[in-house]
Amino acid sequence: MDPPKEHPTGDFNDPVMRSQVNQISHIGIQAYLVALAAFQRGLKVVFHYEVVSKSERFAHLPVQGYRGEIFSVSNEQRCHYFRRTLGDMTSKACSARVDDKNETKECLARHGVDVPDGLVVHRHSIDAMRRFFARHSSKHFLLKPIDGTEGRGVIRNLSADAVVEQVGSHGDRLMLLEEYLPGSDYRVYVTAGQYIAAVVRLPANVVGTGRDTVQQLIEAKNAQRMEHPVYCHYPIPLNAHVEDYLRGEGLSLESVPGENQRVFLSDVTSVPYGGDVEDITESLPNAVREQAVQAQQALGLPNAGLDLIVSSAGTAQQRVVVLEANQTPYITLLSLPLNPATPSPGNRVAESIIDYYFPESVNNERRTQACFDFMRVCRMLESGLVSEIALPVLGEEWVHKRLKIPASCIEENTPSTVQQVMFRLGIHAQIWPTDRGDFLIDLVAPENQADRFVEILEGG
Repeated sequence: MDPPKEHPTGDFNDPVMRSQVNQISHIGIQAYLVALAAFQRGLKVVFHYEVVSKSERFAHLPVQGYRGEIFSVSNEQRCHYFRRTLGDMTSKACSARVDDKNETKECLARHGVDVPDGLVVHRHSIDAMRRFFARHSSKHFLLKPIDGTEGRGVIRNLSADAVVEQVGSHGDRLMLLEEYLPGSDYRVYVTAGQYIAAVVRLPANVVGTGRDTVQQLIEAKNAQRMEHPVYCHYPIPLNAHVEDYLRGEGLSLESVPGENQRVFLSDVTSVPYGGDVEDITESLPNAVREQAVQAQQALGLPNAGLDLIVSSAGTAQQRVVVLEANQTPYITLLSLPLNPATPSPGNRVAESIIDYYFPESVNNERRTQACFDFMRVCRMLESGLVSEIALPVLGEEWVHKRLKIPASCIEENTPSTVQQVMFRLGIHAQIWPTDRGDFLIDLVAPENQADRFVEILEGG
């Protein structure tokens, strides 16, 4: 089961594209990527201040679109509304099913998908917990909130006694108790029964240089994380947990790992705890792909991010287990690798979502380096003075161009002069100052207007 044949997609190794997305608050990037996929292929994209009066599917939202998270995509045939990566073709019933982790598991199990054995517990569930422990006498356990996200509140690798203590400390709050399954942790993206992409989620880690201590490697990696729009919020912690984990591996913060030696600093595979992800779309085992697709179809979600564990890999006891399903999958870390030197796989998940909602646009021309100023859209919506903001629709006769004005040619009034020409010709453009003092103009416009714009800037 291979990922679909790729069409051209957003190029996040392009410095202008990368600079644009790096300005966005990391939750907003989800909406930006889906809107970008639609914009680049010539569909109409409109960001909305409110959708109560427009889309019954999203009318219940307590917060509307001032953060740029609510938008519509349309062509001459239809219009669909989105909240980040969640579209209006995901029914409320499917959403309710996936919001409840226990109901998700029950649905998957009914459809033959392997899920961890578990039950819902609270502090009065002592007898039920003891019966559960008896079924898993040689195993450790995991506790998590019924409605948690991003690994928050998950407590792993607990003994039976530790489970009882933890559940008691949470009062009457409902928790999901499961068997703990160590193994490789994957996030797999599926759209309409088609495997799209995958990442492996790694605990906090560093890679040795043969010269630097573990602490120096952590500091260097955190400096790199600070340059990323998502990882910047989650530095690798330098705390007692990390020191204890290293000690268990026979290491310390002063140890000097060998060149290319990967050193793990935790066993928690979660970005908020200092972890990161790696793209493994091409190498994900077929058994994992097939289980993810089966889970997406069982839940009835048009698109989903499935979390899976492969436990006891390569043995007779191997299990491919679906842990959770996400109806609003987080797609940023696949498109934007932590190391900017790593080739980006582009915007393939967002592209697959737009393919599903607008199949007739699959073969549209795609301007893979055309972008728009998402933060400007957000600022305008946040002002409360506009109800919606429409992006230009890139018609067949439109082109995308990049122009550079050398620093030696820039005068004080250059930006205002360029803007006046833009407004006069109806050009949609962004002006970017470069590190060298040049101006880079990124524009989309009908070809004749773009040509005239260039002539005027060149003195014609």
